Amino acid sequence: MIETLLIVFIYLIPALIPLYVIVSAKPTGTDHYYHQLLIDSIRNNNHRFVKDLDNFIVNTYVYYPQLLHWILSFFPQDKSIKLGKYSIILFNLSSSLALFFFSTILFDYLNIELSQKEFLLLTGVIYALTPYNYDLENAKNLSVSARGLGLFLGQLNLYILLLFMLNDTGIYLYLGLSTVLLSLIMLSSQFAIQYILFSLPLLAIYYQNIFILLPFILALIFLKIFMPNIIGLSFKGQLNHKKIYFKYLANRFILKDRPSVWRDFVYDFWKTLREKNKSIPQKLGYIITNPVVVLISSIPFFLFILALILIQVTLGKKISFDIYILLGPIIISFGLFLIFCFRKLRFLGEPERYIEFSIGILSIITIILLHESPWLKIILIYSFTLIIIRYYIYIKTILKKRSNKLNGKIEILKNKLLSNIEKGEDIRLLCNGTQVSKIFFHPKIKQFWVTLNNLYTGPFHFNELFNESYHFINPKLILPLIKEFKYNYLLIDTNLLPDYIKYITTNEYRFDIVEEIDNFKLFKIC
Repeated sequence: MIETLLIVFIYLIPALIPLYVIVSAKPTGTDHYYHQLLIDSIRNNNHRFVKDLDNFIVNTYVYYPQLLHWILSFFPQDKSIKLGKYSIILFNLSSSLALFFFSTILFDYLNIELSQKEFLLLTGVIYALTPYNYDLENAKNLSVSARGLGLFLGQLNLYILLLFMLNDTGIYLYLGLSTVLLSLIMLSSQFAIQYILFSLPLLAIYYQNIFILLPFILALIFLKIFMPNIIGLSFKGQLNHKKIYFKYLANRFILKDRPSVWRDFVYDFWKTLREKNKSIPQKLGYIITNPVVVLISSIPFFLFILALILIQVTLGKKISFDIYILLGPIIISFGLFLIFCFRKLRFLGEPERYIEFSIGILSIITIILLHESPWLKIILIYSFTLIIIRYYIYIKTILKKRSNKLNGKIEILKNKLLSNIEKGEDIRLLCNGTQVSKIFFHPKIKQFWVTLNNLYTGPFHFNELFNESYHFINPKLILPLIKEFKYNYLLIDTNLLPDYIKYITTNEYRFDIVEEIDNFKLFKIC
């Protein structure tokens, strides 16, 4: 019994270690304001999914998956975000336990010279010492994120699929469980939906079994019958979101920061190292966040196992049935990784995130192939060292530098507007900075916001609104936006627009200063 508990504990380490970071770190970004807004809106809608966020003056429909926010809406308002932050521990624990139970059931299908306890122990050690599980830039390891829920559900669906492929006698059980899981995924996580859409057809081809696609079709039919508006708006919004990213935002963010994943190795790495205006941490940061570097360093067994299998196939060695089945998600994940490393497709997300769904399966197949190899110990020592270094650097630098000063300043202005609302005033706010706008998200504050679900915001095209950067609106449109949507408050971040005066000089409106904090100026429009 004690041995079993020890083994289970090893599986849970990837969920328990990040707990320190979650307890120590305070929300410093602005995305959690959107999460709180969505939770509050669902709570105010009698705990039902919402179709619109009424505080957004235009393009109000919601396409973000709402399952996690719906769950959190049942908790008190002052507790929901805090609980949401800790929910990622629950999802990581669920992923770990799912791997443990999958490994326990799978053992009976394997031809391996290890006892069950040895097999479970070694699999748990590989999983616990995979550095990517501790990636602190991954949303699933910090703050409220639906990605952790989607990752868990996606991994669980893969485990059920593999068990079905090993023993197809449970066809109806697979059909039922997978349909439920895929339905939940479509309500939970945009990235998990992408993974399912891209991986399931490829898995059906790999296993030469079209039946694999049936649960996905049934899940779509189920949601279309019982939640037609929600699922329709979700897919429509996500499709428009990808169009906007592909046409406009990718060049301004993703491709501007890293022009090419592959060009890095022949040009950009060396160019970065020679740049005098960048510090050593900035230079190293650029190098270690390259997706290929992430794959090699943070999931060290992945390419090793693929290379070993390729060598065996080249030498004419036959792959056993159990290894052939387990290799499916690993090969497909690697294929997706390669595809989404291409410049034109990088807007679909970080390529290494697609591999994350198969890390548990990789841990199992690593033990099957390398349990007697000296390479196992060497790579585990490397992985353990990398995890320690990564956490040391994070705790000593990033965590200590986190600050809520910006949020605190904006909260003062936000409370000023909320107090005016309590007095009966209708607030319609326009802000020139998109990150600052997020902090004002509140069910009672109506404001300008572009939700990336439509190319047009009223008569204004996306590219016209954000002709230079998505971080701030085109200053030439401040007055036209005020006129079109009848805004009565304007917040200017002068760091983004030092010469703001010339853009609000008009005989049509008067701009009275209400509050001024550092570089933020709040005007009442009369």
